[in-house]
Amino acid sequence: MLLLDPREMKLSLVQLPRFNHKLPVIVDAGEDKLGVVTVGYMNNTLDLDCKTWWNNDDGMEDWQHKIIPLPELGYEWYIKGAADSYLLLKVIRKGSEIPKQVFYILEVKTLSFERLHVSVSDMGCGPPRFFASFPPPLSLPTI
Repeated sequence: MLLLDPREMKLSLVQLPRFNHKLPVIVDAGEDKLGVVTVGYMNNTLDLDCKTWWNNDDGMEDWQHKIIPLPELGYEWYIKGAADSYLLLKVIRKGSEIPKQVFYILEVKTLSFERLHVSVSDMGCGPPRFFASFPPPLSLPTI
C-alpha cells in the first residue's frame, strides 16, 4: 500500500500484515498509528494490527497485533464502514424467521463499543438513520 507522509510530502510503501479471508479495513488507530481491522476467526473478535504512520530511521517496525473481544458472541459480524478512527459494525442475529440487525460503533483509539439506535422511515423505504447516545441526556442546555 502507498502511504503519503504529509510532513515531507513523500510516498512510502507499507507492507500490509497477513489477514484472514475477510476483507480488511484501514483506520486511524491513534497515537500516530495506522490500523488494519478484520473480523476474527469464528466471528468472536476483531483483529487489529497497528504500525506507526511514519517510518523510523531504519523503517523496520513490525506490526503489533491486538485482539478485540466483541460485545455479543455467536452472531455474524460485518464491518460496514470506517471514518477517522471509528468503525460501523453490523450484527445479524439469526435464529428466528426474520434475522434481526443490530449496529455498533467501535472507537478504535479507545477500543470502546457503543450500540446504535436505528430509526427507519415511516414508509419503510430509504436508508436507516443511526443515533448514538440516545435518548439524549436530560439536562438543560448551557451557554
